[in-house]
Amino acid sequence: LDDDEHRQEFFQARATSEGKKAADIAERVLVEAGFDIVKSPVKIPKVGVQFNFLVEDTEGGQWYVDVSGAFTTVRPGLMRTDTLWKTLGRIHVLRRTDEPQNPSRVLVLTSNLPKSNSEGDKALRAVGADQVFDAVEMFDAAGLARLAAYAEGGAVLPIPGFWTEDDIERYEAATGSA
Repeated sequence: LDDDEHRQEFFQARATSEGKKAADIAERVLVEAGFDIVKSPVKIPKVGVQFNFLVEDTEGGQWYVDVSGAFTTVRPGLMRTDTLWKTLGRIHVLRRTDEPQNPSRVLVLTSNLPKSNSEGDKALRAVGADQVFDAVEMFDAAGLARLAAYAEGGAVLPIPGFWTEDDIERYEAATGSA
């Protein structure tokens, strides 16, 4: 192998290792919040997508969880535009398989959300709470509190945090949730 091939191999091994660490941290965060891990990873073969986790709240409600981004890159988590778009693509494909009476709920866990008002932030907010129920930074106390509340079960609406009150009102009006 030449130097370029060695560098590429090292890069791929490091990326895999970092991704695993992010998933390991996410699993711990989910369990500590009160979720039960149903399956990890979870594949949806009919549409060719995979999520890191399918979790269950205390009332038996199921949630897909996408763990996005690593912790040690220059632009960690969803600050990387390519990572953000891959996440949004997976969620969109999953949501196209939904039955109208049983929509999938998706939580996005990340090391870092996009900076406020950045292109990535605008794109993530543009999809709305019907696509991304909540986006949580794994070391943010307020985000972890929202996860714990969702794990208790019965969540019909997102809790303000990533989404604003106005975002949630628009979601409620569009979906008839209450």
